[in-house]
Amino acid sequence: LPRSNQAEGGTGHHCCVPLCTAGGRFNKMLSFHSFPKDSELRAQWLIKIRRDGFTVTTRSRVCSRHFETGEIFVSSSGKRCLQPKAVPSLFHWNNFSKKTERPGVWERRPRPVDTVAMATIDYNTEDENDVSDMPITGCTESAPASIPLTEEHDYAASPLIVVDRIKYETMSREIEELRRQLESYHLTQGFGLQ
Repeated sequence: LPRSNQAEGGTGHHCCVPLCTAGGRFNKMLSFHSFPKDSELRAQWLIKIRRDGFTVTTRSRVCSRHFETGEIFVSSSGKRCLQPKAVPSLFHWNNFSKKTERPGVWERRPRPVDTVAMATIDYNTEDENDVSDMPITGCTESAPASIPLTEEHDYAASPLIVVDRIKYETMSREIEELRRQLESYHLTQGFGLQ
């Protein structure tokens, strides 16, 4: 077959990416792209496809499954081509999806602003996790103060979370109400009443 017909009706190419079994012989939907001539871009491709020591030849190809949709376009002649700086990024080992950028720990958590209020609280209580006995005095709605609470198992973040006093009071009341409901439920279950 002439080369132009092979490109239209399937090719003998296969993908050189590890764990990819794509071949162009019977799959007309895939396109196969040769490595770029630019040495820096070629090095990026080799890093991304994880083929250390791989020697790129003129027949080495990467299939279109490893590129995002926006990186492939159809030329005026109908040939599928890559954008100039396209780098393969979709692979078997990342489930053919790109990772979403996670915000850093400092962007994810609100940080304490009022360090003076935090410095006045005594942390030397018998039970550090029991916040129900913590006195709440001098609370006004116009100037909410902060109460630091410890949070366990988040070693990358600050050990304190600042909670608004009003929110703290509301949550404490809600917890107390839920405790009462649970107690009454246990009492009815214990006596067989419903």
